[in-house]
Amino acid sequence: LAKERADPTTVADAKIAGLCILFEEGNYRLRPEKPLRSLMNRPEAAGFLANVETTDGTAAAEFTIMLRQPPGGGNWRVSEVNLDKLLADYAKRFAGGDVYFSPLVKNPKGGDTLVLYFEFDQDQVGERTRRQLDIVAQILKTDVGKKLTLSGHTDALGDASYNERLSSRRAAVVKEYLAAAGVAKSQIITEGKGMSQPRRPNFTESGADNPEGRRVNRRTEIYLDF
Repeated sequence: LAKERADPTTVADAKIAGLCILFEEGNYRLRPEKPLRSLMNRPEAAGFLANVETTDGTAAAEFTIMLRQPPGGGNWRVSEVNLDKLLADYAKRFAGGDVYFSPLVKNPKGGDTLVLYFEFDQDQVGERTRRQLDIVAQILKTDVGKKLTLSGHTDALGDASYNERLSSRRAAVVKEYLAAAGVAKSQIITEGKGMSQPRRPNFTESGADNPEGRRVNRRTEIYLDF
């Protein structure tokens, strides 16, 4: 339903999947009273602040959405979603305040990328990852022409050749899960990057180990939009 209401030219599938993942993992819901506050209202565009809370009724965070009516008329579509404040609240509640340990990150090439994290030296999907992939699979199955790239990564412990193989296995296990969930294998491209593209430093400036950085680097990134 979220995908049907969004403008595919301006709201990426990764952003939709990220919003769904945040609501499920964070146990968020729209506040029963005054869930939306108008920010702007024009003949062709409107903006709203969406107020959310956790399922126990605790006030949590907010995110913004913009809507536009197509030039030729018709149903209004969501044209922009800003999740920055919701992501920050999620990090505070579930990742010890580490905003880098997030299911949705900025792609250097533009747009957003979904990220799945792994334990040290592991290449199996955990319960959290399975829930996330179920959401991704549902979105992919609505557009069989969509392709995606799974990019596996590791931290810097171990030798380069081992980490390259490990990163490839991390991408492959995600592909197999998505295929079992009904996504055609022909839609999925996998690649292993080893330890060549860390998101955070594996070591501190003094050369000491940086466990917080390494846990962010043990990942598979999902590029949904290209």
